[in-house]
Amino acid sequence: MEEFDSAIVSKICRQLKHNDRELTRKNKTIMIAFYQNQRLKQRLTMPTYFISDLHLDESAPEIAKQFFNFLKTTAKKADALYILGDFFEIWIGDDDLTPFNLTVIKALKDYTDSGIPTYIMHGNRDFLIGRRFLKATGCQLLKDPSLIKLYDIPVLLMHGDLLCTQDTEYLNVRKKLRNPARHALFFLFKSLKQRKEYATKLRLKSKERYKTIDKTITDAN
Repeated sequence: MEEFDSAIVSKICRQLKHNDRELTRKNKTIMIAFYQNQRLKQRLTMPTYFISDLHLDESAPEIAKQFFNFLKTTAKKADALYILGDFFEIWIGDDDLTPFNLTVIKALKDYTDSGIPTYIMHGNRDFLIGRRFLKATGCQLLKDPSLIKLYDIPVLLMHGDLLCTQDTEYLNVRKKLRNPARHALFFLFKSLKQRKEYATKLRLKSKERYKTIDKTITDAN
């Protein structure tokens, strides 16, 4: 309680129409403690939202519509918003600026411009989300996994696929696909059309594999 923030004191004084030079150090300390306590109470009454696996895609407009409505209503009262992977059904690069993707980007940008911190984590469908997307939306990228402090409580955030430890084949493929060097080559030698075709083939291959494997290995362990 010894240290105090002069900017906070001045702000409180302006609100109370007092001269901060007339305040004693003890009074300043009490005022700051009260101010910080009120700020904490305010934050505790504002929820933090966690969402994941929306798999946004133009073929499912109703899901996107619900998300946009969520941003404009419920999420407007949030202290922060965390998007924990597979936000898109597929994301093959920040240059894939379809009308649908641009609409999603604008909705996020309007939301972050309101001052609410918004974080996004890569999923297994949208790990190619990059700097251009982050800049255009105002979102901040989270590593997978990430340990955050939520109201002074440590909280571990993950997309979850890393917990499928028995599915070693998937984890090996995941490691290869997340290699930054591969990403660079992917963008350098493949056009947007080729990337879409490649992603479609991978998805079909994954679906076929899922039909034949023991489903228990895809659970978190």
